[in-house]
Amino acid sequence: MIAMIGLIIAILLILVGVRKKVNVGLPALAGAIIMAFVSEDTWQVLKNAFVDTFLMPSGYDLLIAIALITVLGNTMKVSGALEKLTDSIRGVARDPRIITIVVPALIGFLNVPGAAVFSAPIVDSAGDQVGMSREQKVVANIFFRHILFFFYPLYPPYLVARQFVNLPFSYILWPGLVGALVSLVIASYLAFRGTSFTPKDHESGSGQPNAGALMKRFWQFIRTFIPACAPFIIILGLAGFLQWPFSICIFVGIVAAVLIVPSRSESGTGIGIGTGALSYFAEVYRRIRYGVIPGINWGIAAAIAGIVFFSKSILHSSAVDVLRTTLSGGSTSILLLVIVAPFLTGFFVGLHQGAVAIVLPILMSAAAGRSDFLYLVVLMYYASMMGYILSPAHVCVVGTVEYLKADFMKSWRMAWIPVGCVLALVVACGIYLQIAM
Repeated sequence: MIAMIGLIIAILLILVGVRKKVNVGLPALAGAIIMAFVSEDTWQVLKNAFVDTFLMPSGYDLLIAIALITVLGNTMKVSGALEKLTDSIRGVARDPRIITIVVPALIGFLNVPGAAVFSAPIVDSAGDQVGMSREQKVVANIFFRHILFFFYPLYPPYLVARQFVNLPFSYILWPGLVGALVSLVIASYLAFRGTSFTPKDHESGSGQPNAGALMKRFWQFIRTFIPACAPFIIILGLAGFLQWPFSICIFVGIVAAVLIVPSRSESGTGIGIGTGALSYFAEVYRRIRYGVIPGINWGIAAAIAGIVFFSKSILHSSAVDVLRTTLSGGSTSILLLVIVAPFLTGFFVGLHQGAVAIVLPILMSAAAGRSDFLYLVVLMYYASMMGYILSPAHVCVVGTVEYLKADFMKSWRMAWIPVGCVLALVVACGIYLQIAM
């Protein structure tokens, strides 16, 4: 019981910290210390959390990658690549709001914690063109980055669930599509409410373009999009196909952003040998001086490090054992196991995969033999996902808020609406299954 009280105090401390606009890394560190003190072996909890966060490859790779992503974003902003990237997509999609949906969703294919920071610079640039507030950008980046996870077959938490109970993909496909649609509609309304877009003069012609105009527009898109997007293409290729550590991929992307990304110019041509060696190296120097060096954001690095350390301390603390013991009691309601417990676990831990790994074995023990068991697993899966998306310990949330310099509490209150709607669907399905059985 003491461990659970400590966990609640730690989460409240984090919320108070962000409300007071303190770097979330500090209250997260304090929360980790609290979790250690309410555990049986304080020093062992702190040691294990430290090792997982800073000494294990999965830990330090994440921290280095997050720090480098801010460098990449600032370098591409200074070079003019972000502006060219959004302008090139606008040549096809026209409305920049489409960019704020599509780009984070595509980033979702990267199964990398904290990858929302990867799409944050593009969302920031596109959002400025339609008048989105910082908090609206946060909602867009977070929800659209995770939209595919509702039904993505390679999503790690789904793979964990499948390993435990051999959950067929079809069981999450259709509920996932419904949840994704609800989340997309409501998040889009919140993110784009009050925004407007006025096409440029050359975009506002009347009538439908002919085939020649469409082909010209397409080639213009390719000519500007590929060079501007070169760092992202390189990163995705190295991470997706070669499986390189994400931090190294980001570093290579920064090198590409410095050397080959087109500069800000009216012609849209890039810096090359044809412009002269002196001009080229002057541009490279400018990007390093004003892009790379100022792009190091120690605030984001500290925030992510603190949050990851806090999450690891929870997993190694007595709170997890207390939760398992409490939920495995014979009088525990099935609805508690499939909705409330997973949501709170995802919310407190800030890890969807961790929440599934904690709650699912207990559910397997409590609901074994029920004809609707797999459906209960699905409800548990989405309830834990909603808690994870909303969690103040979620690295994507923390990284996005810090990068965009948004108000955490305003963003959080806005995010409650789509989460609450999806969670209401989960609750309704859970009640139906309870009654049906």
